[in-house]
Amino acid sequence: MNLFKIFSRTSEKYSSHKSLPKKNFLQTIKKYITNHTKIDEQILENIEEILLSADIGIETTQKILDNIQKNSPKGWENTKIALKKELTVLLKDTLSEKIINNTNTPHTPHVILVVGVNGVGKTTTIAKIAAKLKEKKIIIGAADTFRAAAVEQIQIWGEKLAIPVIANTKTKDPKAIVYDTIQYGLKKSSDIIIIDTAGRLHNNYNLMQELSGIKTTIQKLIPQAPHETLLVLDSTTGNNAFTQTAMFQQKLPISSIVMTKLDGSAKGGMMIGICDQYKIPIQYVGLGENEKDLQFFDKKKFIDSLFDSI
Repeated sequence: MNLFKIFSRTSEKYSSHKSLPKKNFLQTIKKYITNHTKIDEQILENIEEILLSADIGIETTQKILDNIQKNSPKGWENTKIALKKELTVLLKDTLSEKIINNTNTPHTPHVILVVGVNGVGKTTTIAKIAAKLKEKKIIIGAADTFRAAAVEQIQIWGEKLAIPVIANTKTKDPKAIVYDTIQYGLKKSSDIIIIDTAGRLHNNYNLMQELSGIKTTIQKLIPQAPHETLLVLDSTTGNNAFTQTAMFQQKLPISSIVMTKLDGSAKGGMMIGICDQYKIPIQYVGLGENEKDLQFFDKKKFIDSLFDSI
């Protein structure tokens, strides 16, 4: 099931759910329910298969099924109401765009640590966030020394956006770069410091341990930091996103999630399951490669777009 076929390639289409494609996993559920007045075991099994194939996850799928069974809705319209209520509860609220809307951040500088595995679009996401913050004094720390191209990539973005990027090609120690970045941010009275980290494999113990060292380094200069830790997940990875979330959360308290690559036929049902199981909100969704293609995740608009098309 391609849950995120409801998302279009452009941010303009995302802003107007009426123009979104009309195919989503609920339409398949509707097919099984429309001609039945009672939801029996066979229909529940069909719904379970649909939800699991949409990468919603076993635990969250069971919660949805239990709710349907408990309320015993009759026909599609009543089931639709029950499902909409359930998904609204399961998707954790993101209260506001606290970075972008809060011109006077409670912490100066406000330190954002960005983590995620190789290939999820982490470095590009950092550039897109920085583009939204161009009116503030912002710097970026290029601490992804595990992948040499990442430093060059973020430096190119820095030149394009006229934002300072702190890097050091003479060392492979990300902690040294993080320390230099924080020092520079304090010296220049920066508003925002964004730290890029290596695309560490979630099953690589040494690389994951390095995250703890980076956090300790930041706190030597700013004890309360990082003030936010964003986990970047690729919407096409399916259930593997659950594993990544669990492993990163063991090392750092994740404040919110950025879900990338929603511009294709991505299987993104894990958003619902991750919000439910880990109680972490989705902060942004990536809908393309351009600067403006990183959009704030609107839970209400997302759920409405799922249900308004059926």
